[in-house]
Amino acid sequence: MISIDNVSFGYGEAQETLSQVSAAIAPGECVLLCGASGCGKTTVTKLINGLIPSFTPGCRLEGRVEVDGLDPGTTPMYELARKVGSVFQNPKSQFFNLDTDSELAFGLENEGRPPEEIRRRVADTVEALHLQELQRRSIFSLSGGQKQLLAFGSVYAMGPEVFVLDVQNPERDIHADGHDAPDESLGGHARQGVDQMHDVQVKSLQNPRAVPGGSLLLYSSKVQRKREAPFPLVFIGQSKAPAYSAMAS
Repeated sequence: MISIDNVSFGYGEAQETLSQVSAAIAPGECVLLCGASGCGKTTVTKLINGLIPSFTPGCRLEGRVEVDGLDPGTTPMYELARKVGSVFQNPKSQFFNLDTDSELAFGLENEGRPPEEIRRRVADTVEALHLQELQRRSIFSLSGGQKQLLAFGSVYAMGPEVFVLDVQNPERDIHADGHDAPDESLGGHARQGVDQMHDVQVKSLQNPRAVPGGSLLLYSSKVQRKREAPFPLVFIGQSKAPAYSAMAS
């Protein structure tokens, strides 16, 4: 599904953010990118969703990146958006509406989906991600964690095959909405210490009934120890980049 082959990148000619990075991620895998601040986690996500090099003038990029056979750097953004959905570090930067219901439907409306399909897919998203408390509200009334959930829901509704989450600072209070107990119907793979927002996201993506055919989640985080995450970790910015499976330990 995703192939990164010997990629080196710098935001300027003299700057080296990534050096000879390679990775292969199969459909259905859930991968956590880890490392210290500035090591290149966000840069990797931008290579996959096409923001690099399309919206990064003056950068230096070597190597090859492919997403389901497409080159993110040359594929038109509207076409790549059908494959890759992204949630940015600051969810407010990707909102286009003032109310939550319009935001959940926004991407589908831009794709020209029929109204009945939009209503059905928004309803399915609300049910799968437990977003009932966010419906019919002003975005300005939401907490930081609720805004993150709304941003993810708007992407989820569009049904991309790849989810790229650059959410390094979880803002969700696991006790704020009464969903602190694991919901086994959505997978039950989250472990103690993973915040509620990401718990809901991960379990939903791993549930074949929620995402037909399975999808891939690439998540950028500052997690440093494998016991803190319920899925494989890839550390960036080290001489060796081991991938750990926390569930296997």
